[in-house]
Amino acid sequence: MGLKPKDEKKKTEKPYVPPMGDLSKSFQQTKAPLMLTNGSSAPGAASAYARAISNPHTQQASQLRTMGTSIFGGRLTQMTSGYKTQAELERERDEKKKEAEFRPVPTEWKVEQMEKKLNANHDSYIKQLEQIREQELKAK
Repeated sequence: MGLKPKDEKKKTEKPYVPPMGDLSKSFQQTKAPLMLTNGSSAPGAASAYARAISNPHTQQASQLRTMGTSIFGGRLTQMTSGYKTQAELERERDEKKKEAEFRPVPTEWKVEQMEKKLNANHDSYIKQLEQIREQELKAK
C-alpha cells in the first residue's frame, strides 16, 4: 500500500553532525572596546586630556584648583595665590630634615676631616714644644 517498512527509513537518515567551529566563543560575553575619546567625539581627546593633567606647568599657570562638584553639576574651584601655606612649608622642612638624617657622608670626607684635625693638633703641639724650648733656653 505504499508504506515503507521502518527499517528502510532508519537507513536513509544521516547521523547528526555538529556545526564546524568553536562554539565556546559564542557563550562568552563580548568585551567593550577601549574608548580613547574621553566621552568626546574628537579623536585623541582622552590622550590630550591626560597630557594636560600630567603637565605640571599647565596646572600652575591656570591658578585654579578643582575642589569638587557642586549640587548643580558644575565644578567648584578655588583661586590659589601661588604661595605655599605655612603648613606646607613646615612639611617640606620636615621632609628635608628626614632626608638629611639618613644621607650617608662619604668616607673620603670623613678621612679629610680627621686629617685636618690631626694636622691642627700636631701644629699646636709643635708650637707648644717650641715655646717650652724657648722658655728653657731663656732660663739657662
